[in-house]
Amino acid sequence: MQKAMPFLKGNLKPNDVVVSAGIHSIREGQKVKQLEPPAKSNIGGLL
Repeated sequence: MQKAMPFLKGNLKPNDVVVSAGIHSIREGQKVKQLEPPAKSNIGGLL
């Protein structure tokens, strides 16, 4: 079994964000929403 290798088209600039989840259903240029980190009161990050 081969490991998946990341593929980036173009150059990254400082503060660029790379999408790593849900990439099977997005298109080039599509806007995505960055999720907020879990709250400290969310034990285990389940909510």
